Amino acid sequence: MVKWVLKVIGAGAISFILLNLFCVIYYNVPVHIDNPTGATEYAWEKNKFYSRATEGFAWGVTNDEGFINSQDYSDIKPIHTLLMGSSHMEAYQVTQKNSTTGQLNKLLGGGVYSIGTSEHTLPYCVSNLEDALATYNPQKYVVMETASIYFPEEQLNSVLNDSLVKLESSNLGIIGSLQKLPYLRLLYFQYKNTSKIENKVLPVENKENNSDLLNEFLKKVMSVCREYDVKPIIFFHPSLLINRNGEPYTDTNERQLQLFKEACENQNIIFVDMTEDFKDNYSENYRLPHGFYNTSAGKGHLNKYGHKMIAERLYKIINEAENNKDGI
Repeated sequence: MVKWVLKVIGAGAISFILLNLFCVIYYNVPVHIDNPTGATEYAWEKNKFYSRATEGFAWGVTNDEGFINSQDYSDIKPIHTLLMGSSHMEAYQVTQKNSTTGQLNKLLGGGVYSIGTSEHTLPYCVSNLEDALATYNPQKYVVMETASIYFPEEQLNSVLNDSLVKLESSNLGIIGSLQKLPYLRLLYFQYKNTSKIENKVLPVENKENNSDLLNEFLKKVMSVCREYDVKPIIFFHPSLLINRNGEPYTDTNERQLQLFKEACENQNIIFVDMTEDFKDNYSENYRLPHGFYNTSAGKGHLNKYGHKMIAERLYKIINEAENNKDGI
């Protein structure tokens, strides 16, 4: 009986070790830690190898601040354009050269730095904006990414009242140690995805923000940017859907889109809507901006084609702004 138990324990231990070795390539993500600058809620471990094959397949090394950039922060100063956003801009799913940051850096000849981090939707970017600008002091632009143009009113009010709920980082003690095991990280990742499916909320495409509240929210963006003498750009990238006739469309609430666009115009914020870029590209090349060969087509994170289209559009917008300087 004792020998049998030892054999079971031994087999389990060997299996666990092999699964962790496999996950070094399949799903190996650094542990995130608190960011003392406040520019983001947290950052990843510094100078750590990562690889992910759960959505696309990409690998690389975090930089000297724990962000996904091909350059260390110490090597890129001064920064021309600071890029903020969610996991789409973090871009674990594509190689660093194929991310929006990598491609925009190539187009502009350098000077682009990304602090894109998972879970950092537009409200969190705005909440952290002042700390981000104070930390990185971009010379020209701050670009903020959003996959949504609707935000719950309580969230917008929390940003305006500086009371937005913080994103916690558990990197100490037993939890921190267990996170360093790739297989356990994969199990937790799968659990979170399952929970999202089971607790999926009703779609928000038919909801609209209060126009006055939205203007106050974006007014805060412009106020902070004026203080740091930088021009804000917000770009929106909707998921592209295909109808039965093979034609591309989105489920964006057009009324809410117009409200958001007008609010940006009211505050002198450059708003970039990627909808037509995505549709035109699909009509010409039949390529969707989101999704990968190992995931559902058109769903999930931006792929290299989506990143490329965004980088090219931002490059065009920045060039136009440089040639038509009206001040901030």
